[in-house]
Amino acid sequence: MLPIACPTCGSSVPSAAAGAPAICPGCCALLSGEPIPRERRPKPILRMPLGRDPSAPGAARHALAGLRPELGDSRFRVCELLASELVMNVLHHAPARSAWGAADLRVRKYPDRVRVEVRDDGLGFMPRERAPDQDLESGWGLHLVRELADDWGLEPGVQNCVWFSLALA
Repeated sequence: MLPIACPTCGSSVPSAAAGAPAICPGCCALLSGEPIPRERRPKPILRMPLGRDPSAPGAARHALAGLRPELGDSRFRVCELLASELVMNVLHHAPARSAWGAADLRVRKYPDRVRVEVRDDGLGFMPRERAPDQDLESGWGLHLVRELADDWGLEPGVQNCVWFSLALA
């Protein structure tokens, strides 16, 4: 039997005779039962817990400073902005009952790109496009991510993950 790929941490889990396990034992992500043909995720080079604190976006930007040489100045500023937006979304939208020790920022480095992930234990959501009549002073976070990142997405599971990637300079 082929091993099953965890969509969150990239580890492989042996498939069981009665079917694949439903949750990864390493990171608690939901397992889809797909064989491993996709690229394995590297371990995070940065993992920073996020507290329910207004200074969290600034702390996230500061933690990303080591990426500046590899991204270049303009791409690094985009990375800071997008990471701040995702962290702010967690602060504003994750429920008050969330286990804030479980919310974190992770950075994974690939040979050609960097991937920034923000995870929380909220209920998840479906992204929507901005509506023409939407309040102009809020709701820009995912719009900016969609427009400025090279790629982005959502990964539901025990932890919800919103991520973006930027090509290295």
